[in-house]
Amino acid sequence: MTKINLISKGVRLDVVFEDEDTVYNIEMQCIKEQDLFLRSRYYSSQLDMEQISKGQSYSQLKDTYVIFLCTFDPFKEGRSIYTFESYDINHQLKLHDGKYIIYVNPTSVENGISKELTNLFEYMLYNQVDEEDNFLCELEDEISILNREDGQWRRHIMRLEEKIEMEKEKAEKRGIEIGEERGRKEANILVAKKLKVQGLDVKEISDISTLSIEEIENL
Repeated sequence: MTKINLISKGVRLDVVFEDEDTVYNIEMQCIKEQDLFLRSRYYSSQLDMEQISKGQSYSQLKDTYVIFLCTFDPFKEGRSIYTFESYDINHQLKLHDGKYIIYVNPTSVENGISKELTNLFEYMLYNQVDEEDNFLCELEDEISILNREDGQWRRHIMRLEEKIEMEKEKAEKRGIEIGEERGRKEANILVAKKLKVQGLDVKEISDISTLSIEEIENL
């Protein structure tokens, strides 16, 4: 689903799926990062950009959920689930823009959590599978299959990421070259203008500045 702009920051989302009204992005987060909250904002915007093209109505945007499954408490409040949406901070008025960001904290001992979510927490933290949980059993089987494969899928992802990085480097290098070229051009124009004011012959100015005679005459 994700389109990657090779000039901007590339993103590979962990899991993205959608139903009739909603798009979900689920991310596994094992390391505490200072920019985690900014990353959730960026991911949410990526989901929006993938849904509609230029000229299409904003009404076609589905609700989006960016869900981080953390192995730590990102807010240190002891809650199992933190849910964020847009609202007016002065009047507690919800914006209802359909954007939701959720952080799941499996280290919490908070009561009132479903059995299924508790099982998922146990799996995330300790790799323990409740044999009666069909979803986790299927998930464990899929992971085992991937781990037993010859690594082809991992190599495919690495090749894709390497290609993206190469294209980004080319674009950045070309941008620098264009900037340097423009800088040289502007410097030559400045030199030509000064020489022209001093009454130097157009041919001589062209030889010194590398500008064409026509360019010099138009200054």
